[in-house]
Amino acid sequence: MKPGAEELLDRLRSDHRLACLSNTNRVHWEVVEPWIGRLFDDYFLSFRLGAVKPDVTSFTMVLEALRVPADAVLFFDDSTQNVVAAHSLGIQAATVSSPEEIDHYLRGELIDSRGPNV
Repeated sequence: MKPGAEELLDRLRSDHRLACLSNTNRVHWEVVEPWIGRLFDDYFLSFRLGAVKPDVTSFTMVLEALRVPADAVLFFDDSTQNVVAAHSLGIQAATVSSPEEIDHYLRGELIDSRGPNV
């Protein structure tokens, strides 16, 4: 886990529902499950969904499970492809590579040197 991630998630938890969509497999999940399960209210795993990001099916399945409209979701990912796919469904999305970038984005301060946020 990247430094600062746990602290950011703990801070956000008081006002937001936190969910994780991860392209992962069963073996990796067994390693990370103890802390992912503690940090997120909901988590969606590609090996369980049968779909992987950036396939829009994975995002659609998450929206249906969460029972929220796409525009009520803010999605962060380090892959521009995944961000573009989420945005195509109306999800607010940003390409980030660190917890600090997420924090800056939430404060309206993010300047993305890899290109505009989608």
